[in-house]
Amino acid sequence: MCGRFVVAREPEALAAALGAAIPDGVTLPQRSWNVAPTDTVSIVVARPIENELRRQLHPARWGLIPPWASDATGAARLVNARIETVADKPSFAGAVRSRRCLVLADGYYEWQRRTDGKQPFYIHAAGGEPIYFAGIYSWWADPRVEGDDPRRWVLTASILTCPSAGEAAQLHDRMPVALTPDACEEWLRATPADVPELLAYLPGVARQVAATWISRAVTAAVGSVRNNGPQLIEEIPRT
Repeated sequence: MCGRFVVAREPEALAAALGAAIPDGVTLPQRSWNVAPTDTVSIVVARPIENELRRQLHPARWGLIPPWASDATGAARLVNARIETVADKPSFAGAVRSRRCLVLADGYYEWQRRTDGKQPFYIHAAGGEPIYFAGIYSWWADPRVEGDDPRRWVLTASILTCPSAGEAAQLHDRMPVALTPDACEEWLRATPADVPELLAYLPGVARQVAATWISRAVTAAVGSVRNNGPQLIEEIPRT
């Protein structure tokens, strides 16, 4: 699964890494070493502009809220969507057909259960490259906000997961679906008819990407959302 991740790059660096534009007037979240459920994250979407699909970076709440939800209380439970069932679950089916996105990360955390508790590990690309997670998004109308107030519309997103591979498999049986640059393009541009084949194909891509990942033990301080900063990803001795 993916319950915490790291975005150590400034918004402009995210845009450059993903070949995306930041629309005028859009405020993106700053970098974080402890992104948690319901936090605001940057997502990349492909929008038709002047008869061409162009990538843009937008802020979204991490934890998808289905359009029919009466409130946002369930969002923290929908930060991840299993790739095997995403097309069948009512909360996700519409989004995976037509509202797909990318979530960029420098790495993510996973906890290993031990007899003396749980040890967090930071999983990242060995060469420090950014990781592109496959995501889905949805717009939710907040019933507490009336009229044409733009705050009424909340953009939310989830990250897809698949069976783990490589070093990630030693820590948890699920991992985020990470994509190659070519697969990113396919994910963003696919038509609804393409989606079933794409969902079957992407776990293999994710295994390929995960083969380049390494992990290191990090401080238990990452377990608290109040803690942030680059010290959270510093390596500590493995025990």
